[in-house]
Amino acid sequence: MRRGCVAYALRSRWREGNYWDDDVHDYADLNWDTVDVLTQKIANVFKEYCEMNDKVLLLLHNTIQLPLSLLAASRVGIIAVVLNPARFYVDAIKDVLKETQPKLVVTIDAFWQANVLLETKKCLDLAIEESEVTSIEKVLVIRHTGPNPGIPPPDKFIIGRRPYYKLEVKMNDSVDILWTTLMKQADPNCEVVWLPRDHPFAILPEWDPTIRLRTVSTGQLLRAVEKYSREVMSFCLSLPHPQTPLGLVGCLAPWFGGMVLATFEGILDWPDPSRLKHVIAKYEVTSAILPTCKLDPEYMSFVAVPTLRRIITEVGNASTLEENFSDVEIIEMDVEKSLR
Repeated sequence: MRRGCVAYALRSRWREGNYWDDDVHDYADLNWDTVDVLTQKIANVFKEYCEMNDKVLLLLHNTIQLPLSLLAASRVGIIAVVLNPARFYVDAIKDVLKETQPKLVVTIDAFWQANVLLETKKCLDLAIEESEVTSIEKVLVIRHTGPNPGIPPPDKFIIGRRPYYKLEVKMNDSVDILWTTLMKQADPNCEVVWLPRDHPFAILPEWDPTIRLRTVSTGQLLRAVEKYSREVMSFCLSLPHPQTPLGLVGCLAPWFGGMVLATFEGILDWPDPSRLKHVIAKYEVTSAILPTCKLDPEYMSFVAVPTLRRIITEVGNASTLEENFSDVEIIEMDVEKSLR
């Protein structure tokens, strides 16, 4: 664990998300105590605006706040609605707002996908305005890409690098509030609310072509997470987004088994198609949960991943992964069967 990052995260007044360390790229590293404290703080913040069975929309890509918020919501019986802003924009957000009527929204200002800046807060504002939804009491905004207040901009702007000083984020004082403002004030102790097995853990929106809300109960999720936790090894990289069943199970299975979870915010073909192996090698990942994805065998062959021992993937995806990870054990698991 790199304690410098954790220490900075705890004392910083301004930034949340990933942190810069001198000898590595943009990343965060949290120990178990920090995860526990943050989960309880987030749960107490949620309780300020939501009651049991109310909904919180988690409009987040693969940031560390997403699995923490999932655990926090479940801790107090609040139902998480998970939406991936890397794939779904204004129209989809409008659909979700109308169908779920959340009391609370957690989102980020913006984030980079390669050299493309996705302004999530701007999309959310437009969706709220056009949907005319009135259920939302607060929008919690994580400053993820925007600059620190009062810090002068650099002489040169680098596309894809944070903070990005050209990003402008409008805050509505009656609804919007910075995540850090509430986290600093929140009580780090929150009692667990015991839930029945059929209590909704999360709602996963799907479109085919119209919206369908899939509910995963606490009992279903725990059964699936327990099965997957038997197969993962620490350090475990979980790549799919938690809006998908595999991503929801994958982001919690390592923690359920007492292991280290690694997440990745970027895309797999930037700056070149070997990115996935570079991430695995850099952080010495030993196991990975991977969805079906396009990989380039030629580029992937350039990078060795000596620490990687096992990959867990969807049924039917093993042959593709074996071509790119010839010396790694590949296990296919049916997440739908595990969730029954």
